[in-house]
Amino acid sequence: MKDKVQELEALINKIPNVIGNKIVLDEKEENIAELHVLANSLRSPKQIARDIQSLAMARFGIDINHKVISIAQVDTDEMVDYKNVRLRIHGIKYSSEGNKADVKVILSKDEEMFEGNATGPASTLNKFRLIGEATLRALENFIGGDHYFILEDLNIMRIARCDVMVTAINHISSKNEELLIGTCIVKKDEGEAVVKAVLDSVNRKLCYWI
Repeated sequence: MKDKVQELEALINKIPNVIGNKIVLDEKEENIAELHVLANSLRSPKQIARDIQSLAMARFGIDINHKVISIAQVDTDEMVDYKNVRLRIHGIKYSSEGNKADVKVILSKDEEMFEGNATGPASTLNKFRLIGEATLRALENFIGGDHYFILEDLNIMRIARCDVMVTAINHISSKNEELLIGTCIVKKDEGEAVVKAVLDSVNRKLCYWI
């Protein structure tokens, strides 16, 4: 059992909403005596415990008694002032030549700048997608590490007599994969609304990634 502890701890850390964990074996180092888990408050302890039990059984054939699993939850929104790590739009540059378009998006935090670029066909609809892609590349430059973003979809919806830009972003890291939704009311600049919708989907998460 001792040789499986490190791998099991790493896999448990990939369960959604788990922040960290520690496995304690019994004196013979044959069974799990204690499993301490730190998680955020977005899911119930029972759901997280069931995920841990299912993972251990499927991967290692280990039947973990729910009584040995201790889960401490923290309200991460109260622990971290996420507003202090929010990114802002510094600039959007769009240029086209023939049927090819180039987009550069620059995001800022305090005095630091983070640039992202995207290139593709110069169609009206694809312009918005390229702006979204460039924004995601700038985000990756800011966060670093093993965080990757995929622009799954974007669209303009009509609601309450307003046009709203909606983006669906897939965030992939070593811990998990999650779909993030962001929105922004379109006022004058639709391209700027794309960037703001992308940022809306991730701004509350940034403090946990950097």
